[in-house]
Parts: sequence; structure tokens; C-alpha cells
Amino acid sequence: MKRFLLRTWGCLALLGASHCAPAARPAPGAPSSSPSAHTSDAAAPQAQNEGGVHVSSDKTTGATGAPPPKSPPPAAELHGAATDKSSEGALTFAQRNHSRAQECGKLTCYSFSTAAEALQALLEAHQPVVVAFGEAHAPQHFAGASTVSRFTQQLLPVLAPQSNRLLVELLAPPKSGCGQAQVAAQKESDQITSGQKQENKNEYLLLGNQARQRKVVPDILRASCEDLAHIAAPEGGVLAYMETIARLFERDVTEALRRSRATQNDPTRPLVLTYGGALHNDVLPRAGRETWSFAPTLVQTAEGRFLEVDLIVPELITASDAWRSFAWYDAYQASSNKAVPQVIPWGEHSAALIFSAAAP
Repeated sequence: MKRFLLRTWGCLALLGASHCAPAARPAPGAPSSSPSAHTSDAAAPQAQNEGGVHVSSDKTTGATGAPPPKSPPPAAELHGAATDKSSEGALTFAQRNHSRAQECGKLTCYSFSTAAEALQALLEAHQPVVVAFGEAHAPQHFAGASTVSRFTQQLLPVLAPQSNRLLVELLAPPKSGCGQAQVAAQKESDQITSGQKQENKNEYLLLGNQARQRKVVPDILRASCEDLAHIAAPEGGVLAYMETIARLFERDVTEALRRSRATQNDPTRPLVLTYGGALHNDVLPRAGRETWSFAPTLVQTAEGRFLEVDLIVPELITASDAWRSFAWYDAYQASSNKAVPQVIPWGEHSAALIFSAAAP
């Protein structure tokens, strides 16, 4: 059977399923009252706002959208919990960049001249070995530069000299032998990507090509026939797809770290990078969706040297409940310096890097 690529874009801005509204990420140690993705909100009717982010109907409140976000703790409280190298990095970032700081409600915004400068500051402070980038994918109607194109042009030149591998959220089946499971999984992929710009997949492939030219080994997620059968099963579908992506990322990053340690790779290129949807890299995933994210396990595997970076194009942000549920949303709205890139740390291993907003 002809080889093909299955593309999964995460839930933001694409999935025609109610359970994929992004949810407020709880503060470290805070309990979550969010409903399980496998229970009440999984069956709720879907809606799609003008920004392309799908939201769901909360059957317990009758309101359309994600539950009201929990207020994140102040930055000082987050930094006070430092227990490992990456946690120390959160405090180091705040100390080194205090002159760039602006209090934005309960969090702190840091302004930089360029996105590249912002990312370099995060890397120098955290000293990670794994950096997991998550994006909100460009919907069909969006005419501006996509997140992945900005990453390729603005951030990859900073990362490449320090990186040895880049895993991209493209799912490839075996060359043959999977039969109807492969066909069914392709149908799921087509459903998932139906709301996206046609250029999205090509831009991901371009990212891989650019990485290779910069001597970073690009790779994709390679599924087995068993993986595809899991997706194709009656009880599988979108949920199984999300779980499969997270599990394959976890498997491949773990292996990349093992190889790096065993072969003592070039110490000047310690980073393993991942790039995909903004749910798979959640260090603090929503209750009931833990299996959608590879980050909690990899924080341990990387001995704390893990950094989650959500990349945000301001023009995609709307006032919908789905967007408002992000921990950094209120802080960004309070920022008075949106004309330049912003970094908003909101957890020991987590930060949003928001590109500069276009002039009104």
C-alpha cells in the first residue's frame, strides 16, 4: 500500500470534537475540577468561534465554552517552589530579565526586541535538554504568517546550533501490512485536519528540511499497525489519536535521550526538540486528559531539564472561553507592550512565547 503521512494538529483550532477545548492548566499541586474528557464534556455539542478554536458546551452550567479558568499563582509563588535544575531556571530567568519585566495581573510579562532573543533568554536560564514547543494551528481563513513558519524563520536559527534532533508531529504508518486499519486511521486524520490551512502540512515538512540543512536530525512519529488498529477501533477515534501521538513522542524522545547519553553526543548540541500541537506538551495536563500529553513523564526522564514553550501568534487570539482558559491569557491582555515579543512564565517548566502583534 502506498506510503503516506497522517497529520495530527492537536485540538486547538481544528478538531470537530467538543472535548478538545483547551483548558486552564492548574498550578503545581492544585486540584482540577475540570470534567473528564471521557465523560460529560466528551458528549457535549461543539461550536467554533471566529478564531478557529473549538469550544464545548458545559452541560453543568449551560454556558458555551470551557470552564472559567483558575487564577494562576503569582510568579513569586511559582518560583518559590524550585526543587530541580529547571525550577531553578524559572527563578534565574526572572532574575536575569528583571529590567524587562512588567507586572501583568498575577503573572509577569517580559518584553524582548525579537522572538529569537526571548527564546535564547529562556534557554540560557533553564538549561533544558528537552524543549517541547506547542502551537495553535493556523485555521483556513488565516492569512498571516503561521506559527510554524515563524518558528522556522525566527527561532530555528537560535536552536539549531544547540540541538541534535527535532521530532515533528507527523505520523507515518508502516510501509505495508496494516490493511483496513490504515484506511480507517487516514479517515480520522482527514477529519482532524479538515479545518486547517492547506499549507500547514507543507510548512511542517519545510521545517524538517530546514532543520536538516542546519545539521539537526529531523524525524517524524512512526506508528505500528497496532497503533493504527487502536485508532481505527470503534472505541478509538480522536481520543485514541491524541493518546497515540503523546505515547510516540514520549517513546522517541526517551530513546533520543538514551542514545545521547550512551554515545556522549556533541555536548554543544544537547537539545532534543519537539514541535506539535499545544496540548501534547502540557506539563500540567487537564484532569482526564493526562494521556494526551507526553510532558509529565519526560520531565522525570530529563531529570527536570524539560521546558514547555507555547508559541502564540497574537492575531489568532480571541476572547472566546477556549482562549481565555489559558493560564497566560489575562496576563497578556494586561500587557501594555504587545508590539514586541512577550514571554509569560506561568509554571516551573512552562512559558508562553507570544510573537509581536501586528500594528492595528
